[in-house]
Amino acid sequence: MPSEPRRLEAARRHSFAAGETLTAVAEAHGLSGWQGLYYAAVNRDFRRRYPDPWRIPPGARIRLPTTFLEQQQALTERLGQLARLRATVRQLLTQQRDLLTGAMTTRLAKEGEVPIVPGELIRGLAATTLRAIDASQAGEDRLAGRSLALAEDALERWPLVGRPECATLFSLLARAAATRFWVLPAPVARAWCEVHGPNFWARQLIVWLNPPPAAAARPFPLAGLRAAQDVVAAQVDPSLAVLRTTALMERNRLARQRDRLARAPD
Repeated sequence: MPSEPRRLEAARRHSFAAGETLTAVAEAHGLSGWQGLYYAAVNRDFRRRYPDPWRIPPGARIRLPTTFLEQQQALTERLGQLARLRATVRQLLTQQRDLLTGAMTTRLAKEGEVPIVPGELIRGLAATTLRAIDASQAGEDRLAGRSLALAEDALERWPLVGRPECATLFSLLARAAATRFWVLPAPVARAWCEVHGPNFWARQLIVWLNPPPAAAARPFPLAGLRAAQDVVAAQVDPSLAVLRTTALMERNRLARQRDRLARAPD
């Protein structure tokens, strides 16, 4: 029986052509899939340089893992990462739902004609969003870390008693989200905290914090926040489930490749 790990017949590096994806590169070189390629230990520097796996520029050069063991280790770590993130996301979504349906929000809804800035509610929503940003990152980007630190400091120090402070805080959250590495596809992940995105769960909050002059006394749109939070819940968790399923399929494909080579005559 051939020794394990058996080396794959692949070049050491690959240069991306215009429009080429990680999936296409993995298929071209007989690898398990894009996650086994991108998260291989040999590509740690590549991930720092190109932190969004869905946007690799032409000319980028990626190392190709040459053993089954390299891909297997990458997939094992990736599955653990996704499992931890999914548990965290579910917890944060539950906390946000509790915030938006709790006693304070019920009272505010009843007093909808009174222009109240619910500072503690905003603080709770910002805190859970910040945790989601932090949990969804690889933590390898120093610039991203500084952006996140600014948002954390603002959340801790600022008295959220006026519209400008609240709006600026959420702008900082969006900045942190835009500069940090997402383990999710960017459009899905940034639905949680991208101010300009169509699915930003707190978009209604930003509109309320920065109303046009004619709507300065607009009541707090709790129903809109709840609906937007449901949109994120419907996107983020299923997307994590898809990534996990894809990684499991890659691991199974890798096992079949290894078995075929093990049965092949030397």
